[in-house]
Amino acid sequence: MKELNFLMKINMYKTILFALLVFSIGKTYSQNTNFEGSFIKKLNKKYDFVSVKDKVDPQFYEKCNKIVVGDYIYGPSDGGGSSVIGAKNLKFIDVDGNEVGAPTDFKLYQVNRYDHSQVLMAKYSNGLIGLLDLCGETIMEPKYAEINAFNEQGLAVTFIANEIDVIDTLGNSLLDKRINYKINYDTFNVAPKGSFYSSMKIVDGKFFQRGPNNLLAVYDVVNKKTLTDYKYDFIDLHAIEHNEVKYFKVKKGDSYNLVNIETGQELLSGNSYADIREFKRLFKDTAVEVLTNEEISNWNLVRLTDNKILFPTDIPIVSFQGSTIGETNKWVTLLHGKENGNSIFNVEVGEYVIEPKKEYKEFKFNKDFIKANTVVVKLTDDSIQLFDILNKTERKLSISGKKLDVDSIRFEDGKIWFKAFSEKRFSDFREITLYDDKWRQVYNGIAKVVLDDGLIKISESTDTESTKRPYLLQSDGEPVEAINN
Repeated sequence: MKELNFLMKINMYKTILFALLVFSIGKTYSQNTNFEGSFIKKLNKKYDFVSVKDKVDPQFYEKCNKIVVGDYIYGPSDGGGSSVIGAKNLKFIDVDGNEVGAPTDFKLYQVNRYDHSQVLMAKYSNGLIGLLDLCGETIMEPKYAEINAFNEQGLAVTFIANEIDVIDTLGNSLLDKRINYKINYDTFNVAPKGSFYSSMKIVDGKFFQRGPNNLLAVYDVVNKKTLTDYKYDFIDLHAIEHNEVKYFKVKKGDSYNLVNIETGQELLSGNSYADIREFKRLFKDTAVEVLTNEEISNWNLVRLTDNKILFPTDIPIVSFQGSTIGETNKWVTLLHGKENGNSIFNVEVGEYVIEPKKEYKEFKFNKDFIKANTVVVKLTDDSIQLFDILNKTERKLSISGKKLDVDSIRFEDGKIWFKAFSEKRFSDFREITLYDDKWRQVYNGIAKVVLDDGLIKISESTDTESTKRPYLLQSDGEPVEAINN
């Protein structure tokens, strides 16, 4: 009898445990505790507006026990149109898809602006705007008449009456005091040439704001201080970096300058510049590329150490050949355009190496050429010539071609050898002209050429005499007689 009672009790406990297990599982499947991505996708298909998009990181909705859904507002005052400006007929939906309330005191504003902030703008019946999180919970009570979109740093410009402010996504004001903002739009130029298309912008924690006098001021919204009062007509928001410091191109009156906004330091002074492009490392100095004359597009470089314009200003400079500008290179190729040709300038001594000439199209030189006081010049007719820097003389080679190959010219043991190739090819042969260091033409014809221990060897030639007697050219330019193949 005792054994029977014991077995009955065991069976009863099993039945109770099984029932509890089934109840627990059923409760788990019938009630969600968090929103899931698949459910968010379904809501996005059902409603115009859902406060959480399915592409939003789950951290922004897994904490919610309800989210906001509604219908789009099209056009100003819901007057229709293609532009979505807000959301109406709002409802709160819980994790099971049930309606759990409906806000009646606000509509959502600028819902088509999904910026970096992950906050909602709620416009209340009194016309003021507050902030909500994606769950519909209040972050900031309504206090501003207008709030611009938040930027990547989570900052936005706000407006109330005749004042502007800057806030973060928690609604905190980031200015030490609001800025008076009242503009006569009859005389206000919102977008000067090259400027940003608004009267204010936040970049890297700096608030650029155009005031009533149409001039720009800059505020540091992180440290709550004014960096520069209203003094610039234009500020280029794309800073130019130099030595890990960002400089902004600014315009004051008719002249541009570079300014360290943090300190107010202006790099250039004493001259008026029509534009500024970038920093360049030149020889041992750093220079800034400036436009000295806008009418003829005359660019120049200004050395930062003494604000000195480096190149002559009588002949316009279109640009600088960047490949010749280096940390140790003292020569710069100046491009003057088709009307004036090109030149080479020695920055260290401040004078032309080769003066501008209309026929000069392109220059080729390296350290060895400079050591040999020689530059290879390509002319506008695609012919090639050599320029003796010491004697300021030039010698035109006897061939022309579109390609100018620096590697075909060697400088060894105090001698310079020139191999000038034309574009015309004959199987493995090329038309070639050889000169020695005394400017003597030592060979001209169609031949195969190889280098042998620093010397130029013509291994084969279509010239009958040369084919019979291939030769090496010695360093003095004299041929070595009767070398056999």
